[in-house]
Amino acid sequence: MTRVSLQVVVALKSNTKPSVSGQTTDVSLKGLHLLCHNPIPIGSQCQLTLILGSREYPIRIEVDGTVVRVDHQSMALEIAEEVQIGSLAHLHKVVLYNAQDPDQIHQEIQARISRRWQKITTGSADNKK
Repeated sequence: MTRVSLQVVVALKSNTKPSVSGQTTDVSLKGLHLLCHNPIPIGSQCQLTLILGSREYPIRIEVDGTVVRVDHQSMALEIAEEVQIGSLAHLHKVVLYNAQDPDQIHQEIQARISRRWQKITTGSADNKK
């Protein structure tokens, strides 16, 4: 997935570690890179809240994720395939607005929606058997 340079505040919650906050360096429809002072271990499941906009009227994009890479002051997180449609729409707009090639972003979101739809329809067929 195309990554765009973007600096937004992120609050991260994990069931096994204390809350972490940091700032993104880049974001895609599938993941992000987060600068922080206390990264959590690789493989940790977490809930991410990207906070955009003003302090009075923040926009919150909430997604689940998994830590896939860590160094001493940052970590990379993969965004879960299942994202609430409102959060996915906001994330899509943020990435699209900051992308150098908006057509590529449109293709990526269409592919993601198609994969999700296929999982839903295939899962439904399996449940009927």
